[in-house]
Amino acid sequence: MAEVEHLVAQVEKTLSPALSVASGRPIELLNQSASDSQSARVISAMDELLIAYAQDTAKDMGAQVSEMSVRQGDYADEILEAADEMNIDLIVIGSRGLGMMRGAVLGSVSQKVLHHAAQTVVVVK
Repeated sequence: MAEVEHLVAQVEKTLSPALSVASGRPIELLNQSASDSQSARVISAMDELLIAYAQDTAKDMGAQVSEMSVRQGDYADEILEAADEMNIDLIVIGSRGLGMMRGAVLGSVSQKVLHHAAQTVVVVK
């Protein structure tokens, strides 16, 4: 979580001058009714940073990164669709560890992927 907060801080530094007309912090545009263009700019900046971070981290751990994708929509549905489109054999997904009750109430991306994927799914805690 600290790493994600660091990435959010980077986005805020980058976008703050351009979004000075918006009230609050740029990341708050994701949680309120901001204009579509303002939200799109914040999301786009986050996408670029998160992909670069994920790619660098994977390479540092010895993984070969062959393709990356940014999608919009329901998280689980997009993961399942991307896995089918890319002919993926194995999906590795993180678990937030919310517990049975809270996960059931909030819905769980990892649960949905696990139950609906045609591929083997590994959930990492």
